[in-house]
Amino acid sequence: MRNKLVWLLMAAVLLCAAGIPVKAAEGLPAQKEEEAVTQAEGYGVGPAYKDIYTPEDIRELLEKEEDSSVPAFREGGIVAASHEQAAAQLRNMLKARTTACSLTLTYTNQFSQSLFTQILEDAMAEGSAVPADEGDYIRANFIGYRYSVSFGGGSVNYALQFTYAANGEQEAQVTRRVAEVIADLGLSGKGDYDRIKLIHDYIVSNTSYVNDGTYLCHSAYSALLRGTAVCQGYAGLFQRLCKEAGIETRYITGYGGGEAHAWNIVKLDGQWYNVDVTWDDPIGGSLRYDYFLKSEMDFADHTRDGAYDTAAFHKAYPMAEISYGETGEEGLNRDNYDFSFMGINGEQLSSTGTGRPKLLIFFNTICGNSQRTLQDIAASSWAASGAVDILAVETERHSRAEVEAFRNSYCPQGNIRFGYDLSQTALSAMWQYARLVEAGSSLYYPLLIMIDGDNKVQFYSIGYVPASRIERLYLPLLSTRNTFSDVAYNPGNWKYDAVQYVYEHSIMNGISGTDRFEPDAQLTRAMFATVLYRMAGKPKTAFSAVFRDVAEGKYYTEAILWANSRKIATGMGDGSFGVDNNITREQIAKMLYEFGSKQGYNVSGKEGLDSFTDASSVNGWAVGYMQWAVSAGMISGKPNGDGSYRLDPKGQATRAECAKMLMMFMMQYGN
Repeated sequence: MRNKLVWLLMAAVLLCAAGIPVKAAEGLPAQKEEEAVTQAEGYGVGPAYKDIYTPEDIRELLEKEEDSSVPAFREGGIVAASHEQAAAQLRNMLKARTTACSLTLTYTNQFSQSLFTQILEDAMAEGSAVPADEGDYIRANFIGYRYSVSFGGGSVNYALQFTYAANGEQEAQVTRRVAEVIADLGLSGKGDYDRIKLIHDYIVSNTSYVNDGTYLCHSAYSALLRGTAVCQGYAGLFQRLCKEAGIETRYITGYGGGEAHAWNIVKLDGQWYNVDVTWDDPIGGSLRYDYFLKSEMDFADHTRDGAYDTAAFHKAYPMAEISYGETGEEGLNRDNYDFSFMGINGEQLSSTGTGRPKLLIFFNTICGNSQRTLQDIAASSWAASGAVDILAVETERHSRAEVEAFRNSYCPQGNIRFGYDLSQTALSAMWQYARLVEAGSSLYYPLLIMIDGDNKVQFYSIGYVPASRIERLYLPLLSTRNTFSDVAYNPGNWKYDAVQYVYEHSIMNGISGTDRFEPDAQLTRAMFATVLYRMAGKPKTAFSAVFRDVAEGKYYTEAILWANSRKIATGMGDGSFGVDNNITREQIAKMLYEFGSKQGYNVSGKEGLDSFTDASSVNGWAVGYMQWAVSAGMISGKPNGDGSYRLDPKGQATRAECAKMLMMFMMQYGN
């Protein structure tokens, strides 16, 4: 009897801790050890509905259904010899929308807080290889359950009763209709983006948000066969159709706008994006894409439940840093096109950049996203300032009068120039830009093309985008593409990359009092000593008259005296340092080597110089330094034009060449 009471107490603690009503088993007659002893019974809510329903709601539902069509608990059913077997067999029951079964676990006779809930979770586990009607799709349709637990005789026994958003017969109809929709949409042979967009558009266009107070409105069945549903039905149908179409998708629950909500994440081009078909459903008006393929930053009004917000989940499903159809901070750096369009005032409008950032917008007058985007931009302070040349071109062959009426309605401020086109020129131009930025084979309005002051296409965006987002993310980058007026923005070019690196790491600056870097100008020995001094943290150094050409108080004084004291750079042998002498490539190699050695870096690497055509011209004192510089990648040689390379050891190094060597040094030694 004492053992029995211990077991009863353990079960009661377990079930109460789970927040589930417990029916105590007090007063049970004594039974033999091998006989099952009933411990408790209660109700549970499906994982996807814990923010919506309580165990008491499930109790009321099942008690009502038990009087009609739902079978009572019964003996016999699933017998599982392992956790994996239990999850697999329970999955089959849930997939078939079985309403009652028993589950006997022969691999344990011990309770734990997560015993059944973990089996249930694994029965609904999602993954890329999971069939479309399992995993998250089951989770989206599973409302709750009733259980009775017993143990003894070497096993744990559950009698189970389930309830769903849609029953087995209704799910069979879903399966048939899903196949028809997939065929009707012509998804076969289309790219992933087009498949996702067609599925999104189908659901948004054919479903209305209606909460009729039944569990059925949560189902994909209701969305697909009745044309009405709440968010769980929208998201569940999106999950099912995407998976059937070969698109990796997850069903997410949490809160949207402060209320329990469901949406999806979808994998496209190796990254995951948010999609909320419910919130894209227009209440009147045209299709919207406000919540289509969005990053977490653009989905801030949605909060995930804890299960979808763990480090492990984010690692398994890494979200894109920016929304699809937008470019990040690195920019595209594509050559711009030169198109001409007719302005509504009779002027010719050009797509070519004019020395200041340009925003080119392709739109449709009857498109809601076009209306909202242009209205928002026109009302912004940055558009009013004239800092950006804004050109909006209508592509659907609406007349000049129609485009003018659009401008007067949505952009009366006059800071956007409007164009129209009664031919196919504007439409053709839009598609050429779409191909240039690799926006996909399916577009929706508006398409925004952002061009920098050097007439390079850098960014693009599809669909509605707030003016504040353009101002925050893109305008600063478009306005500052060129850090220096004489170094063209050209990522991937050695000169641009090196100059940008040393500037961003505060190693080298531009020419004082100007916006120039002068990359092709020679660098003096004093200048290079100053660079190394800056890299060392500018240690305080007292003045002493060591060199006749180094006077007190000059910009380079402390740097040269520091370099000499550390034996990084010595004089010319005639009492001078050679402050105005242009530094050579082999002198840079020596000074960098000595600097690295004094900093404690491993500078032991060496590589032969025989592959260079002028290896014999290296000064004897500089051979070891040049061998180290070549091995560390700081000197790679200059092309001779015939496939061979030269070191040019005595050549005077330009500021850009010096920047390149410093960049390679910093990257090599992790400084």
